[in-house]
Amino acid sequence: MSYRPQDWNELVITVKREVARWVCNGEVLETSFEITDVAPIGLEDIRDQMVYCRIRSKGLQ
Repeated sequence: MSYRPQDWNELVITVKREVARWVCNGEVLETSFEITDVAPIGLEDIRDQMVYCRIRSKGLQ
């Protein structure tokens, strides 16, 4: 519900061990998404519609 089409959106993905939590503009989308394989993080746009800024990656202790 908080996703804003054609506007800036903040997506925060937190991964601890094999579980990811996704939040979009403060709204929790997923709290227990299981990650089964080790793979690099990738960003993709479809039809040149996505613009990314302020991408940060931080390791958790």
